Amino acid sequence: MDLQAKISLVLAGVILPTFLIVTVAENQLTQPILRDEMKQVGITSGKTLAAEIVSRKLLLLPDPTPTIERTLQELLYAQPSIVRMDVVIKNTSTGGLKLIASNVEDEPGAALPADISLVESVTSEFRDDEDGVPFWDIHVPIESRARDVNGVRKLLGTVHVVVSLKFVESVAGTLWRTTAIGGVFSVVTLLLALSYFLRKTIANDRLLRQAETQNIQLTEQLHEAQRQLMNTEKLAVMGQLTASFAHEIGTPLNAIGGHLQ
Repeated sequence: MDLQAKISLVLAGVILPTFLIVTVAENQLTQPILRDEMKQVGITSGKTLAAEIVSRKLLLLPDPTPTIERTLQELLYAQPSIVRMDVVIKNTSTGGLKLIASNVEDEPGAALPADISLVESVTSEFRDDEDGVPFWDIHVPIESRARDVNGVRKLLGTVHVVVSLKFVESVAGTLWRTTAIGGVFSVVTLLLALSYFLRKTIANDRLLRQAETQNIQLTEQLHEAQRQLMNTEKLAVMGQLTASFAHEIGTPLNAIGGHLQ
């Protein structure tokens, strides 16, 4: 296995686990935020309906059901994640609770679902239905504007709101898949880019080493040429000295030879 393959494996071993950790952390942080947002939507819708009932004095009408259900349907149209809204009030004759409006097919006065109760403050419970889909079960009190001698408002009834989190789970799943696909694409692109630049770096390093080797060879050749030049210069100097010596000796000998003749 060459150096490039080893570095690619090291990068993949570092980047992929980091990406998975970041993606899981993002999903775990995003999902609770979306769930809380949907809870606030349900609470706000319940408070809006309760305020409408009290401000318009709908409970004083001979038959408040049609008017309340129209208002209820308007809220449901604006908030499709709310799958159920019920309005229950105290039954003055029996002292129990009476269903007066609902978006489901229940007649006024029908038996109340077991999960609806009269509350004095806003309550919310995170639950799962029979299909395993999570939802918020919310109760918002309906209180009169007038207060008694103790400063406590009279409790008139309760708005029951069920907010399905199916959309949140779908968004979370889509976000997870999108993040995973984008992350894998980013990791592959990063690895390819790093591999490309790594190959370029290795190739440049090889070229640099080849240039250094050639430089060493040229330096050795230069040194050899310099040695040969020095030897040539030495031989030239020796030749000059020999010629000069021969001239110095030859001149007197020629003169002596001339006189002898």
